[in-house]
Amino acid sequence: KIIVYAIPFVIISMLTSAYNVVDTFTVVKTLTRLGYSTNVAETTIGVISTWGSKLNMIVVSISIGITSSLIPNVVGSYTKGNYKDINEKLNITFKMLLYLTIPMAFGMSILSKPIWHVFYGIDILSTDIFRIYILQVVVYGLFTTITTITQSMNQTKITIGALVGSFLLKLILNVPIMNLLKVINIPSFYGPIITDMISVGLSLICTLLVLKKNFKFSYREIIYFLSKVLLGLIAMLTILLLLKEIYFDYSTKLLSILTIVIYTLVGALVYFFVTSRFKLLQSILGDDYIKKIKSKFRR
Repeated sequence: KIIVYAIPFVIISMLTSAYNVVDTFTVVKTLTRLGYSTNVAETTIGVISTWGSKLNMIVVSISIGITSSLIPNVVGSYTKGNYKDINEKLNITFKMLLYLTIPMAFGMSILSKPIWHVFYGIDILSTDIFRIYILQVVVYGLFTTITTITQSMNQTKITIGALVGSFLLKLILNVPIMNLLKVINIPSFYGPIITDMISVGLSLICTLLVLKKNFKFSYREIIYFLSKVLLGLIAMLTILLLLKEIYFDYSTKLLSILTIVIYTLVGALVYFFVTSRFKLLQSILGDDYIKKIKSKFRR
């Protein structure tokens, strides 16, 4: 029985790892065929599979932490047949992820040069790749959450189906998208990242639609919430881009750290101020919890 129960988890783990295998066998070969140097091709696969992934974990770890705390509650609700409660927990989790990961990902994208300098040194090509690569953590975080929830609901077929579909899309689109980018004069080394976003994003949407059909899930409040988050993001990015015209120094590691701190503080203040006008935190945590936090600060 233990072996039988373990099989789905083994398959899921293998499919997750298979993403890197696709990039390993296609990226370097395709980029060199398209006229890029071996150095560019190897830098691309290095950022995607190793160096950039380590920095992405800063944001991904938040998704994993939130999702891990969700599992016992989903299992309990599924055992009772309370699908409405699972839907509510899913919506709250998605709200938390959207609220935190979107500004973090775009903030790190703007700060790609100083961040890369602090950890790895100055490398223009690597920072250009990482600037786009960090954005995929938003979709990846949501996809990880939805697959965890379907597993917790004992819907292994849905989980495996989503992962297989995502993997096949990655396998089919990876090379064609790199070729397409070459044709439209966009650097082809962005291809694997765009393919990841498309394949994971489409699998995420399909999984959500299956859950909506089978368990009558509703996502209206997530869409409304996302629109408010995007308004906060636009305000944050506008201020940071204006600030970039005044100060953006990453010539040394110390100045890079200073730039990261300044931009993080300014971006967070703007984002939280704008989103507080829409009461997004109250939508996630509830009015009572927010009042408790405010009362502690007043003391």
